[in-house]
Amino acid sequence: MSHLPESTLKHLLAQISPKNPQAFERIYQSYHDDVFRFVMHMRADREDADEIVNDVFFALGKNPLAFKGDSSFTSWLLSIAKHKVYDRMRKQGRRIRTESMEDLEVCDWPDPAGDTPTQAINIEDGEALSHCREQLPDLQKEAIYWAYSKDASMDEIAVIQQCAIGTVKSRLHNARKFLRQCIQKFNQGPQS
Repeated sequence: MSHLPESTLKHLLAQISPKNPQAFERIYQSYHDDVFRFVMHMRADREDADEIVNDVFFALGKNPLAFKGDSSFTSWLLSIAKHKVYDRMRKQGRRIRTESMEDLEVCDWPDPAGDTPTQAINIEDGEALSHCREQLPDLQKEAIYWAYSKDASMDEIAVIQQCAIGTVKSRLHNARKFLRQCIQKFNQGPQS
């Protein structure tokens, strides 16, 4: 199902209540797949992903008017999802992987390869990509999701991740570099 027009969305958000489950259901049907794909991108465990998606929509149902329109509804909903993923990781004792300070210091350097997030990573092996993507720090993984899955601009990603555009460039550059190297190693197989 496609996303709802802004006027319809605002109307439905205002109508969500126990007496009007249809309003919530329409929003759920329109945005569930995006939230699920994003959570699966951030985590590999399908059972956790299902629970996190439920948590996201439960939070929406509890306070539907929390959306103020400062960003797109999808960005806002996926921001909730990101925080739910991080909460789940903390509860499970998993560390949230972020960039090292070294990565952040090069945020203003131009990408020497001239590679931009609008260019696709040339990968034929989905298994290798999936394996390598799981090893990325979470903020790089999120930036890759927005750039390649959602065709978000650098400006949009910076707003979503609440950071400078230079930091987004650094995250994407470092993620692409790591993915290229990891996929190459993955495809070579174990060295004897």
